[in-house]
Amino acid sequence: MSDKEYIQHPGDFILDGILIVGSSGIRIEIGNLLQELNIYQDITSPYMSGSILLKDAAGVSSALPFLGQERLIFSLRTPGRRKIDFNEYHAIIYNVGKRVHSADKAQTVLLNFTSLENYKNIHTKISKSFKGEISSIVQEILSSPNFIGSRKSLNIDITQPIRKFVIPNLRPFQAINVMKQEAISKEESSPHYL
Repeated sequence: MSDKEYIQHPGDFILDGILIVGSSGIRIEIGNLLQELNIYQDITSPYMSGSILLKDAAGVSSALPFLGQERLIFSLRTPGRRKIDFNEYHAIIYNVGKRVHSADKAQTVLLNFTSLENYKNIHTKISKSFKGEISSIVQEILSSPNFIGSRKSLNIDITQPIRKFVIPNLRPFQAINVMKQEAISKEESSPHYL
């Protein structure tokens, strides 16, 4: 095993290939342009988001151009640990935060990205009645192509009892937040239940 598979210093990481795929299908590898990569995740937030800072002297921003609909493909991991993998489940660039001309024919570009589930959440509304356990309703909202359509594996604790909900024109994550207030774990004393 190579030395890069072991932690040598605080902050060591391995970034495997970072690509931007434009809405036209153009794929550009930006590993040599990358100045900074930030990823934000919160236990109370149902999605990941982040930002990348590029020093673009190669004209990538004019070749694509950045419209806020590009896919971001990469995987990032700490040596010997789990990885954050946006290879199969892409991130989507939703905003060009800043664009600063830093040198002759070069510019620094800040791109904000989020997971595809958040992007679908923003563009989807639910107007439907549901009946069943809250856990199965949430499973349907997350996996149904009519709502979020996530293909990720889901680990949802079973809830009790059977409930009826009428969701009046809410975004999927808003609907889940309404239901989670009333969710009760099927296991009586479950201290880790959220």
